[in-house]
Amino acid sequence: MKVLKCLKNTYLDIKNHLQDDSFDSLLWLVNIMPSLAGFSLRRDKIAGMLITSLLFCIYIHLIMFLYEFLYEISALHILLLVDFYNTVGL
Repeated sequence: MKVLKCLKNTYLDIKNHLQDDSFDSLLWLVNIMPSLAGFSLRRDKIAGMLITSLLFCIYIHLIMFLYEFLYEISALHILLLVDFYNTVGL
C-alpha cells in the first residue's frame, strides 16, 4: 500500500511538472531518471554537456571539411599531373 501511494505521488508530481513550461521544470524532468538511478544533473552539468556536444559537432564538421578539401586538392594534383604527362608526351 505504501508503494502504491509513493507511485501515485510521483505520478502526480510528474504531471504537475509537465503542465508547467518553465526552464526549472524542464531541468526537473531531465533529472527524474538519473536521480532515480542515483545520479544528479545540475544546470552547470547540463550546460557542460551542451557545450561539449556543440564542440564535438564543430570538431566533426572541421574534420569532414579538411577531408573533402584534401581530397579535392589531391584530385586536382592528379589531373594536373595527367595533363602535364599528356603535354610532354610521356
